[in-house]
Amino acid sequence: MKSRLYILAMATATALLLNGCAKDDILNDGPVSGIGSLKEGGTPVAFETNVSMFEADTRAEITSKADLATAGFGVFAYYHDGNGDTDGAYSATATPGFMYNQGVSSADAGATWAYSPVKYWPNETGADATSDHVDKLSFLAYAPFTSVLSGTEPGIYGFTSNTTAGDAKVSYRVAAKDPTKAVDLMWGVHPTSGAPLLNLTKQAIGEKVNIKFYHALTKLDIEAQLAVDQVAAGGTLNANTKVLVEGLYLIPQQTDASKQLGLEGIFNLNTSYSSTASAGWTVTTPYDATAASSSTIKIKDSVKYNTGTGVTTASQSLLDGPLMFIPINGSATYKYNIRLVYHVITTDPVTGMVSDVTNDIVQEDVDIPFLQGNAYKLTAIIGLTSVKFTVTVAAWNDDEKPVAMRSTDEVF
Repeated sequence: MKSRLYILAMATATALLLNGCAKDDILNDGPVSGIGSLKEGGTPVAFETNVSMFEADTRAEITSKADLATAGFGVFAYYHDGNGDTDGAYSATATPGFMYNQGVSSADAGATWAYSPVKYWPNETGADATSDHVDKLSFLAYAPFTSVLSGTEPGIYGFTSNTTAGDAKVSYRVAAKDPTKAVDLMWGVHPTSGAPLLNLTKQAIGEKVNIKFYHALTKLDIEAQLAVDQVAAGGTLNANTKVLVEGLYLIPQQTDASKQLGLEGIFNLNTSYSSTASAGWTVTTPYDATAASSSTIKIKDSVKYNTGTGVTTASQSLLDGPLMFIPINGSATYKYNIRLVYHVITTDPVTGMVSDVTNDIVQEDVDIPFLQGNAYKLTAIIGLTSVKFTVTVAAWNDDEKPVAMRSTDEVF
């Protein structure tokens, strides 16, 4: 049985903005003793959110305000009257003393947001300022909220400390081979400009710090379908045959670590969003060819060798959810080899004998940009050509041929 493998690549941009700016109740309309910067009738710091999202594939992903409400988000807030630059603005000397990994959650699918203890805007603004500068706050946010670090597991495993001056940073690890363990990572910026939320001054009662969250990662799904006795996907597979996948590998062809996806990295929350380039990452462990080739990506049971019912002529994912990777800063297209190991298994219904043919196919130099916040899909079209027989019938030669008998007097 001949087999062919085609790889189709598709990128899906995911700049979907929810209209999440409904006017909801403020979190608290009065002072709380001993918390924040307090004066009678103080203005609490309140939050509103929007989400720019991937298309939904797995519970690990934040795809809506409702998902964000379930996951929560964390805030690092800086008060910098005397520790900023000449006009009191945010600078590398500021520390997140106003809020440090403050969890913010919602009990009503994102309609309102709450946190504790409530903090209040500094009151020295405009003509009321008595210190050297107008009081300002800066907010750096991420999602999902993490209070217990992941240790050696995928996800967020570290933050800069509350005494570290400058930008808050997140240490993050992907689940490179097991999509079921994937953890999303988003960061928050201004909903219109895409810039970090720096140097905000006191808001009026009822106003909120509006944060739009973008995906800091890039994601990939890998699908497969059959093309039986034809070039395009489709056809009819014999009922006694099934195609099962044993191995799946995404192998970078660059030796330069700066051109390889990341397995582990540090993300700077003081990063502006761009729709055309990835930014904010320092990769500490690249997804190099050795790591990529060491073991197969986890295959879902329905198409897995020895357990599944098999790949069909309809496109289906080979994974239990998308792979998520740390993208490469900037914008470029990089080459990857896709290796697929699959078995074509045919069972003879009469004898019970099983034919198991292993195919190890590599599609070389597949171009994938892996841009931050984008979702990509690779579709492997497995071509199967059935074994057919052509029979030629030779005509009988009717000429009689004499057969010589030996001469003997022997009686039979």
